[in-house]
Amino acid sequence: MKLSLSQLAIAVGSLTAVLTVAVVDARRPMPGALSGSHEAVAELAGGQDCALCHGGVFAGLADACLECHELIGEHGETGRGLHGTLGAERLDQCALCHSEHHGAGFALVNRQSFAQAGTAGPDEFDHELVGYERRGAHLELACVECHVNAETPVLVEGQHRFVGLDRSCASCHDDPHEGRLSQDCARCHSEDSFEVQAFAGHEAWLALVGPHAALGCRECHAEGDAHALELVLPGAADRRECTACHESPHRASFLEALGQDCGTCHAAEQLHFDVARESFGAADHARGTGFALDAPHAEASCADCHAAEQGDFAAQHPGRDAETCAACHADPHRAQFADAAGVTDCRECHARERFAPHLVDVALHAERAWPLEDSHAALACEACHEQDEDAPRHFRGTPRACTACHADAHRGFFERRAVVDGRSRPEDCDACHRATHFADVPAQAFDHGARTGFAVRGSHEQNGCESCHAPTPAPDDAGRSFGRANALFAVAAGCERCHTDPHGDAFDRDGLPRAVDGRSDCARCHDELSFRSQPYGFDHGRWTGFALEGAHAAARCTACHEPLVRPDVHGRTWQPARGTSCDACHGDPHAGQLTQPDEAGDAARCDRCHTVGERFEATLFDHDLNSSFPLEEHHAALDCGACHKPETIAGVRVVRYKPLGKECVDCHGVQERALLRRKRRKP
Repeated sequence: MKLSLSQLAIAVGSLTAVLTVAVVDARRPMPGALSGSHEAVAELAGGQDCALCHGGVFAGLADACLECHELIGEHGETGRGLHGTLGAERLDQCALCHSEHHGAGFALVNRQSFAQAGTAGPDEFDHELVGYERRGAHLELACVECHVNAETPVLVEGQHRFVGLDRSCASCHDDPHEGRLSQDCARCHSEDSFEVQAFAGHEAWLALVGPHAALGCRECHAEGDAHALELVLPGAADRRECTACHESPHRASFLEALGQDCGTCHAAEQLHFDVARESFGAADHARGTGFALDAPHAEASCADCHAAEQGDFAAQHPGRDAETCAACHADPHRAQFADAAGVTDCRECHARERFAPHLVDVALHAERAWPLEDSHAALACEACHEQDEDAPRHFRGTPRACTACHADAHRGFFERRAVVDGRSRPEDCDACHRATHFADVPAQAFDHGARTGFAVRGSHEQNGCESCHAPTPAPDDAGRSFGRANALFAVAAGCERCHTDPHGDAFDRDGLPRAVDGRSDCARCHDELSFRSQPYGFDHGRWTGFALEGAHAAARCTACHEPLVRPDVHGRTWQPARGTSCDACHGDPHAGQLTQPDEAGDAARCDRCHTVGERFEATLFDHDLNSSFPLEEHHAALDCGACHKPETIAGVRVVRYKPLGKECVDCHGVQERALLRRKRRKP
């Protein structure tokens, strides 16, 4: 397709206009300093070339971002990572989540970034969104333990904050097997702990109980052996008999008669082979007495239960119930766990095979008494269940309130707040704290405004807790190292407690409202997002006494409030206005003629003749009313310039207005005056 000369001219003109706008726009100053990460890049430092980030003539902001952040672009194309879940439209809106030009201290990746992406903040981020389910010990890790740059204030080129990790175990953990075994670590290990090994299906060959449970893998599966781990893990192996590992003191004929089954006389739970089963077999014992000789009774000798000193045969064999532990064992808890009938079922907490260790784990504790979560789950029983001298350990009646074990790190603050808020009592500690650690307080669990009376919003939220709660060098008596706000600001009462007033109390003068629509202090005009933000508008007349009307209403703020190159000591970036009188901003085109008091003694004012409309040339001057020389007859028809002519006054060429003579001869002379009189006398 060929273009006509007119079409070509239009195209060239449009391109020239676009390039001109781009060049002019590129020379504008930045709206604010770059973040620390971008300022550290040599090409971006100082913000000299806006197009590097905002794109050139034919490229947009997202295109420029992806020039440096190639991995993000790859994730968007392949659907990987958090950016891969956003979709093409949201992925092109980089500035929606990563706002720039707020200075070196502003975090490009913050809670607002995560919220805009439709997910929780970094501490509560659900890794399933990126295809990785955290389990076990991984749930207890802080972000920085995997994402080493998660809290790094300023990243250098090549560093990533959250992306770029490999999900394989070996990417974070050393391989103690040096590649000799399967890389599927989950076949033997769980995510709770590498020390806890789970060999699913091992009982098909040998149950890992008793002495076998304490053996290391290599003690049975040595390198170079036919049953080495390298050989048995990938697939099945032949079952080994006991004699393959243990030397038998028995004759071969004895073993053959028992079918090589050592378990006929020896239990796998036994620590030594020299402790054999009694000749009276367990099956005979169970069949004849109804008392099955299961563990731990299987390890007892006959004399342990049927001692000769007990008396005759009837006394030695009283027909005891296998389920009634108290028939033989004393109750060390002194009936703390007895039911209404005074009966204690030891098997609720103890295994049939042994009294120790007990079976009270986290799940059973929650079922029987109280859920043990997080840090409480890691405590030894003795930490909460004390034992007095010559008395059993206390279990029943152990207090559950946090304050029973922990000092109040808040020194009664929330109890006092409960009174202020009209609540009968404060919430329990778990209303804000997790049981993992007292310092672990989820952001969504603590409503700063409701709990303290001071809502944290806008820039206050961006600053982080430490800006008001500076950490202390050492924990106090209650273990608290989270600084108290009143240590920096005493009692928080108004913005000026932390911020200086850049207006110098100008808006706290007598006669000005102390509150507007329920908002007081700085909030009368500003919100907490930024001091530059005025979401409620600014009534110039109310607050300054100078209403913006006419041409003043159309003027930009900077026309009267000159911008400062650098903020002053109060952070103010605009100069105060020069004044409210006309001559404070406008020159005097009359060279002082009208600034002297008139005959009535009133000083001249611009608004006597001029309005605050669009132009100074449009005047309100009425010669008859505003001067001492009414215009009659011939004078009324004259142009102003007939009487008011240009002169040089004080070295300035201006129009003469006053003083002017009022007599005829002052303008017409004697002859013209006589001629004028004759004309008037004619009939």
